[in-house]
Amino acid sequence: MICSAQDSAGNKATKSFTVAVVRAGDGDLTPPVITVPDPIKTRATSANSATVTYHVSATDNRDGNLKPTCDPRSGSVFAIGRTTVICSAQDAAGNEDTKSFTVTVTRADSPSPNHGSDDTPPVITVPDPIRTRATSANGATVTYDVSATDNRDGALKPSCDPSSGSVFDFGTTTVSCSAQDSAGNKATKTFTITVIDGTPPVITVPDTIEQYAPADGTTVTYQASAIDDHDGALEPRCDPPSGSVFPPGPTTVNCSAQDSAGNKATKSFMVIIVAS
Repeated sequence: MICSAQDSAGNKATKSFTVAVVRAGDGDLTPPVITVPDPIKTRATSANSATVTYHVSATDNRDGNLKPTCDPRSGSVFAIGRTTVICSAQDAAGNEDTKSFTVTVTRADSPSPNHGSDDTPPVITVPDPIRTRATSANGATVTYDVSATDNRDGALKPSCDPSSGSVFDFGTTTVSCSAQDSAGNKATKTFTITVIDGTPPVITVPDTIEQYAPADGTTVTYQASAIDDHDGALEPRCDPPSGSVFPPGPTTVNCSAQDSAGNKATKSFMVIIVAS
């Protein structure tokens, strides 16, 4: 577009600019977003310089994660004094973003460079509380995912106790995870894993019992047992109980057992009394 203006004396000026119209959904006009560290201040590790590493990231609303370029790059040797690091990233549509931060290297014998130094601990991400059922008498094998990232070192590998893939006993266990960056800053975070007993006991009852007896019935004794994968041997309750007088004809004996977690099991068998 061309714009012009003229004053009362007849002086005229013109200027132009462009307007680009793209179809909805076709044009990506949003540049990436670059994340750089806070100003870095560190002591020299040699007479005149220090090797400094840092972490920079970039993300785009359409292209996702991008790899920014920085000058000087991470791992370069920085001379004593203040250096400005310039980082840029460009998406597939050509949109570009630039961001900068400073790296200051002080003499090895200078006072501690507290201002601007790396005193930020890593950030640890742990799962929400985990609740699972036992898979054996020892509990359950549980795997989980924990990550850590640092403003200068980037991704770190946290250490956790108990580690992922361990066998967790019944009840609630607190897992403690920690991560430390290259500057010695340490972070810890915890979460819980609860293993519940979801398996009912196993009841063993006799096969059908058949006995001949007088017309008024007879006393029948039998043996029933129960075992639980967590509580071990249990005493089942049966109705009618062993030692009862059973009348002529068939009687169903119902046995049940419940473990300490409230899981209940039932099993039945028949007692048949044949009048002689």
